[in-house]
Amino acid sequence: MGVAERAAQADQATVADASAPREAKSSFPKAPDPKHRPLLGKKSKIVLGAIALVVMASAGAVIWYWLQPEPIGPGFASGNGRLEGTEINVSPKIAGRLAQVFASEGDFVTQGQIVAQMDTATLLAQRDQA
Repeated sequence: MGVAERAAQADQATVADASAPREAKSSFPKAPDPKHRPLLGKKSKIVLGAIALVVMASAGAVIWYWLQPEPIGPGFASGNGRLEGTEINVSPKIAGRLAQVFASEGDFVTQGQIVAQMDTATLLAQRDQA
């Protein structure tokens, strides 16, 4: 086949394509193929969506309830704010070791309350020596 024959065949193919009837383009959507019907109808999708929404909301409520901290006991208050306190240092008149401590850090104490008891063994030994 020569170049002239190929050009003639190409011209014939172009003319054949131009003479073929074209399909008219419609603005309406094509009708669904009856063989390929959707599994769920529009109402079924709405019902399933509503059920899914209720299930997710219920699961969220259960998780929120489960993650809540335990309430504090009676006699305790909670809230946001600023607390101020007065710190008082306690010092004995005589240095020595403690035999017993009656109050812990953060305990409320009143004036005159015994907070600790000193070990007097060293003091008694010093007195006996003198």
